[in-house]
Amino acid sequence: MPLRSLCMLLILLAGSPALAQEDEDTEPRRHVSPTPVWLPRGVFLGTYLTTGETFSSSPPLVVTPQLRLQWELTVIQERVDSMVLLAELGGGWAVARTDRGGVGENLSMERLNQFVGIFGLGYRGTLPSGLHLGAHAGVGPLLYRARFSGFVPEQFLAGMVEARAQVGYTFFKGVALGISAGYGSPFGRPARSFGGEFTGGFLLGLFADWR
Repeated sequence: MPLRSLCMLLILLAGSPALAQEDEDTEPRRHVSPTPVWLPRGVFLGTYLTTGETFSSSPPLVVTPQLRLQWELTVIQERVDSMVLLAELGGGWAVARTDRGGVGENLSMERLNQFVGIFGLGYRGTLPSGLHLGAHAGVGPLLYRARFSGFVPEQFLAGMVEARAQVGYTFFKGVALGISAGYGSPFGRPARSFGGEFTGGFLLGLFADWR
């Protein structure tokens, strides 16, 4: 499912038509951000929700909140649509863990944190009504650390493919606020890692965009 969802979002990013055109004779406006390019132009506050991969029934839910800062560079600007290059950095610590980790489902998770850097392509659209729509997809490094009872701590560097959509409303001074949801699919995790199967997962949270 994550790969299918990612492909659908990539198709959206590559071929999105203009969402609305009030006047065909109006020249597309040039976007000028009030924020310098080296400063963040967006933030996401949400959480990973994952149930692991090896459970036969009643899998546990591991919850890892995420705080992300996002840098955006507009490369194509139309009347209401734009395409952006983006970099998103951040991470967080698990607040809901499991006591059913490991091959035998008998290990208690004492700690899990995961930090990511996502680099990719995004779509942003703002209708004259103020409705904001967006989506982005990217790939980057995943650094995660985990500790299970009776075992030495793990620390591994892997990869993450992530896609997320967002919908909200543009308020004063061009700041868009709303909800964002997506999926993160890790890859390249060591087979000997107990914590790797609890990284990534569904993403749900709130966003602010002042691009």
